[in-house]
Amino acid sequence: MAVIRQVHADNYGVYGVRKMHAELNRRGHRIARCAVHRLMRADGLRGISRAKGPRTAIPGSGPDARPDLLDRDCKAPATNRVWVTGSTTDDCTARSGSSHPSNTRTTTTGTTLHRLPSAR
Repeated sequence: MAVIRQVHADNYGVYGVRKMHAELNRRGHRIARCAVHRLMRADGLRGISRAKGPRTAIPGSGPDARPDLLDRDCKAPATNRVWVTGSTTDDCTARSGSSHPSNTRTTTTGTTLHRLPSAR
């Protein structure tokens, strides 16, 4: 374990399991890669990923307390009702049978809401 800690420290703590295994083999320590993985994990040693930078934005853990400035009403009027929006009417509404006036609503912005038929 001391050899693994020393090799990890010699390489600025950036070597992961793959490079640690190769470095230990270069230094004459014949050890399986799975053993290097197990020993590094037990000692809390990790490599540094090039793909990810530091985590600067951490999401909050509490409820979302921001005010609804658009006064959105996202409550379903009844069970088994789903409303979707689209900026254009396409062939989808003709096939689903939702183009009937009782199944559509027009919002103040001009978009049309279509109620999808409930799955039975």
